Amino acid sequence: MTLNRLCKITCSFLLILLSTGVLFSPALWAADWQMTFQVSVPDSNTDSGLLINRLEAGGQASATDAYDNDADVMALLSGPVQAAFSHEGETTYPAHLQLLWRDIRVEGLPKSWRIQVVSQQSGWPVTVEWSAPPSIPSDACHLGSVALQDETTGQWIDLT
Repeated sequence: MTLNRLCKITCSFLLILLSTGVLFSPALWAADWQMTFQVSVPDSNTDSGLLINRLEAGGQASATDAYDNDADVMALLSGPVQAAFSHEGETTYPAHLQLLWRDIRVEGLPKSWRIQVVSQQSGWPVTVEWSAPPSIPSDACHLGSVALQDETTGQWIDLT
């Protein structure tokens, strides 16, 4: 998925994982799981030709749906591409811990993660890539809803 903008890009992704019955029951796959999201923009000054931020979302038996010191990682944002899971305005996350690079929740579905992306690379595409966790059978993992919202215009784009 690629989004082109001619100015500073600010966008959010809402990912909702929906259960699809018995096959998607957490009891049938590994107790802990995670997905890695790669957010990138082109940059000719890097060896790979990309500026990349990686984010991790997942489920863990010992986690909560609030900030966990042992599982979650605060985002330290700087540079031309900034990506983080956003919990802005949520009371279960302290004000200084509302942007995360790693966001692990208590097991069970449905869950949603909001990804905030800010790029200063005017006129270049922002790419977000992800794949299902290897611990979840591919025939049991269905992304129920994936949507993109351009916060500059407020426009929602259904990506499912």
